[in-house]
Amino acid sequence: MLLTLHDLQRTMDPLIAAQIYNNRHSRLCQLPEELLLQILHCLSDDVVSLYCLRRVSRVFRRLINEPDIWKYMSLPLSVRYTCYSEASWRLPGDAREQLEQRLRKDEMCNRCKLYYAIHTDGLVKQTTRGASDARCKFSSCISTRSTLYCDACSCHHDVRAFSLSNQAYDKRERRCLGRQGAVRLCEHVHIPWATIEAHISYWQQRSPEDWQACLDDFIIECHDPSHDTRCTAEESPTWPQARLEAAEDDQNSVVLSLEWKPHSGPDAFTLTPDGRAPVSEVRALFRRYREGPGGILVPSYPSNPLPEMVCFAPTKCSCLSYETGIDKGYAATDPWISYRFFRDERVHHCYSYHRYFRYGSGQKIRMTKHWPRGECNPICLVTSYQQEIPVCRKTDGGGGGGGGGGKINPTHTWLHAMDPATYPRPTSRHASPLCKDMSCMNYYQRPKSIDCREITV
Repeated sequence: MLLTLHDLQRTMDPLIAAQIYNNRHSRLCQLPEELLLQILHCLSDDVVSLYCLRRVSRVFRRLINEPDIWKYMSLPLSVRYTCYSEASWRLPGDAREQLEQRLRKDEMCNRCKLYYAIHTDGLVKQTTRGASDARCKFSSCISTRSTLYCDACSCHHDVRAFSLSNQAYDKRERRCLGRQGAVRLCEHVHIPWATIEAHISYWQQRSPEDWQACLDDFIIECHDPSHDTRCTAEESPTWPQARLEAAEDDQNSVVLSLEWKPHSGPDAFTLTPDGRAPVSEVRALFRRYREGPGGILVPSYPSNPLPEMVCFAPTKCSCLSYETGIDKGYAATDPWISYRFFRDERVHHCYSYHRYFRYGSGQKIRMTKHWPRGECNPICLVTSYQQEIPVCRKTDGGGGGGGGGGKINPTHTWLHAMDPATYPRPTSRHASPLCKDMSCMNYYQRPKSIDCREITV
């Protein structure tokens, strides 16, 4: 009886399970490479398919890197012919749109697929022409944009930034969604816009020029015992925190920084003799983090259920041991990479730099380490989950969201960062019904990208 992929995944790492399953059971992988090359030549004008194929099979990756195939890829990707680093790739706009459509099709549940097939006729054609603003659930298309006055902000917003009950033209004391929703720090704490506005307004009246004091004075923590993972009692608790800070790339911009830094403890991993950590133990640790603030600050997606593992990408890092169920200690990287993160080494050599940035969302993960028992003793893995949400500019009297009367109004970024369960659903046709399937990209409690290029909400 043939083993299924699920059976293999129960005894080995998912990456290795997929490799073994393909080698044993995939008829495509059993074809002669000469025939595979002929197939790839027939796809020469389909850059997106070549782009996808080289990511699902080592054989395809090697064959597509051959000069007679790679020549079809190098020019569209806008890289030097000798450069195979995905970090420098830039797919052209139309190819990127096709790739996004394929990913959306794979990541949606059947219910959402049916909804979009019925209710978004022509939407794909519209967005592929570059009308990226049409994808935002809080904004209308430029050609049909209309606004309503928000009494709470003392300014106009797009009509999509209001709930249905607030869109009535005779509505009194109209409030936008940004003032109704809140962002989540953890499963216990929500932060509404009113909390931030009240703090900044207080300091603007008390000491208008002292922005640093204003930022330093803002801190919100959750002291639930489940969040405290410090290694020793002498260390500071690892509470999730919300702070106001100056943006790293623009000191005049103020951001709300949400962060949690759990500790693994010095005995979390059973290291191999050469200093690698078993990937099964590392994955189990990150799954526990995802049950708390980690899964809130940097949400997972169907295509990337453990974004923490990107920090140890097997093509750039040799710090993990991949158990195959047959040969223990398998390394998925080039043998010349000798750095071991989990050893007592302070010099960094891995190409992955053990960090992950989700561009357009302000979400990031960083891996660092410390020695709770002193040097030359087992290390503790510190995982930093962070999300930054632009709030306002120091030079804006009325706040980053515009307005009057010295008010600090919600920014457009804030709208996308809010917990969808804390505000009424917008009426945009790009706002799908509430989906409670956690495996779907439209799962209602999963905040979406701040980048308004997203078609779903």
